[in-house]
Amino acid sequence: MVPSFLGDHPNQERNTRDFDIFQFNGTTGDQVKLRLEADPRAGNNGGQAALRINGKSVDQQRTGTLPLEITVPLGSTTTYDITMEEARISPDQRYRGAYILTLESSLGDIDALQPTSSVAQ
Repeated sequence: MVPSFLGDHPNQERNTRDFDIFQFNGTTGDQVKLRLEADPRAGNNGGQAALRINGKSVDQQRTGTLPLEITVPLGSTTTYDITMEEARISPDQRYRGAYILTLESSLGDIDALQPTSSVAQ
């Protein structure tokens, strides 16, 4: 489980969308479940976001109001990216606020989600 925030990029202008990317090492044959939800301990505007997982054998995305879920089998042992971003809609309707990202593995062998440089630390 990883808490973070969308809509807080320091150089963000009104017409650009904030995004966060995390990575994990996946194993062929594993099935992972991603869940993106609003953090109940913090505020948000109720807007729309996008959740995406992609890697050598996978590229799936869900867009809408939170919570969002993706369950997908992994076809390759490789590094996968998980991207959360403000939806491609008008700035006033994009999700802005705290979120929690959860990753579950059917094999239970995923160590941790690693933030990339896109995630505000």
